[in-house]
Amino acid sequence: MSVLDSLSRSKSVQFSVVFVAIYVVFAIFGYSRAIAEERSYK
Repeated sequence: MSVLDSLSRSKSVQFSVVFVAIYVVFAIFGYSRAIAEERSYK
């Protein structure tokens, strides 16, 4: 039971890590794009 519990825990941890990584990539992409648009306007 404890082995299965730790396995499911690591699975959820991996899922959350992947989710956070994707979120960070999107945030950086959108932020850099906004800066580029601001510079092009000026």
